[in-house]
Amino acid sequence: MLVALVGLAVGPAAGPAAGAAPDPGAGDLFLATDTAGDPATAVDDGGFWGHEGPAREGATVLSADLTDGGAGFLGQFGSGASMADFALVFTPTSTDGSAEAPEVTAGQTVAEAYPYFTRAGLQTPLQGDPAHPADDQVLLVSTQAEWDDWVADGRPAQAASSDDLVVRDTDLPGAPEAAHPRGRSILDRWAAGQRMSAVAVRTTGELVDGVPVVDASQGRAQAAWVSFTTAVDPAVGDADHPGVATSGAYQLGSGTTPAGSGAATMTVLSVPSGPLTAGVPVPLTAAVVPAADGTVEVRDGTDVLAVVALDADGVAAWSWTPSPGHHTLTAVFRPRDGAAWAGSSSPPTPVEVVDAAPRPSGGRAGDGVPEGMLVVSTPYTPDHPLDLGRLTMAPDAATYTSSVPFDGVLVSDTRAGGLPWELAALATNLTGANGAVINAQNLGLVHLVADIRTGSGTAAPVDRPGAFPPVEAAAAGALGLGLDPKPVMNLTAGPGTVELSGVLMLRAPVSTPPGHYTGMVTFTID
Repeated sequence: MLVALVGLAVGPAAGPAAGAAPDPGAGDLFLATDTAGDPATAVDDGGFWGHEGPAREGATVLSADLTDGGAGFLGQFGSGASMADFALVFTPTSTDGSAEAPEVTAGQTVAEAYPYFTRAGLQTPLQGDPAHPADDQVLLVSTQAEWDDWVADGRPAQAASSDDLVVRDTDLPGAPEAAHPRGRSILDRWAAGQRMSAVAVRTTGELVDGVPVVDASQGRAQAAWVSFTTAVDPAVGDADHPGVATSGAYQLGSGTTPAGSGAATMTVLSVPSGPLTAGVPVPLTAAVVPAADGTVEVRDGTDVLAVVALDADGVAAWSWTPSPGHHTLTAVFRPRDGAAWAGSSSPPTPVEVVDAAPRPSGGRAGDGVPEGMLVVSTPYTPDHPLDLGRLTMAPDAATYTSSVPFDGVLVSDTRAGGLPWELAALATNLTGANGAVINAQNLGLVHLVADIRTGSGTAAPVDRPGAFPPVEAAAAGALGLGLDPKPVMNLTAGPGTVELSGVLMLRAPVSTPPGHYTGMVTFTID
């Protein structure tokens, strides 16, 4: 599943709020693995930046409570506040909030007010790409000096491979190591065991050399934050660079329990995406963060499947041969020294196992054929979103419209057997200030073109225009890209690679409040 980030503006940008300085602070935000903004699904103990979940391919999101449309959170910042106003920055945690909400002056950028800043914002999915290590850095985190040197170098395109986390100039032949890296990956930006805060700070919407300007109308940065302790992600790094992701994992809570006194741990179980096939061995991995000494007990419901010793990196690996049906897997860490480390359990992971396909009668079974993979990818990331720009009034003076071309949505099929597939798209509502919403049904994908790069199948794109006339924010329905995934391209038979391009189009009612709006389009492949 891949997402294309979408942003736009309607009417004039709202000005800074007046009145008393807000006091949101710590606890008003949370980390999640989706953009729904529901505190009930917040991460409880910790996770892995951009590599969440059992398959280690889920996003990490710094989120506010959106169950009320964000009105409660934004209301703390006064009238005119919008989710799009907030930039994501980082700072070592302070005891009194002075580092997270420092004193600021008019015109100061986030690079001047904070030691670390990013191009991401509130509700931005921070997403790795473990299937393509060369672009698996999740997020580049910059200092002002790094940014200034990168700008002086001509702003070259850069990325860091999760094999070694070295930042490289990707537009140059051979992708050499960058002489002036824009920053470092969040996966190795800091040493393990450092107490940090992820801060959403309100900005004015202005940029200086591409860096957001802090809203200084209150004399102090208007901010909310989540504090965490950095830890190693043992799954990142190749054989020559083990343990390179010194801040790839995060632990929530106070982070002050010393080692030797039952220090807190986090256990994550990694399971290949299913469904799995009965009788076929499945590689499973459990990681304990920080790396600790002990064993992992693998359970299917209440049944203990195996007890596996952790290696020096805090990783336990084994092979499981499943039976057909529904299974619920859990990894339970048992420390060798309970005074040094506290035990922990991974969240239960549901797994579906299907019966093996029967062999054809007669004939001799041939050599096994690799199953291959079916993958969809897009070039749009938190650093490079798809921007709809500013809506303009249509000639009928009854609607706003905007559109932007897109390309680079790639479907790669390496499966054997000449199997068909279908690509679908689904949009979220676009949200703006004070709970303002543009209905997802008003988004559409049109003028679609399927370009078969490799393979011999027949590809068929399917335009999905948005609602016309556009519907109001609260209108129910499944027009455009709203409510459920809509097929936008299919292929009669793989394998091969196909690129989808076209135009993302939006119409909105003239009643739409002014401000900046953001949303997502999610592509799924089946």
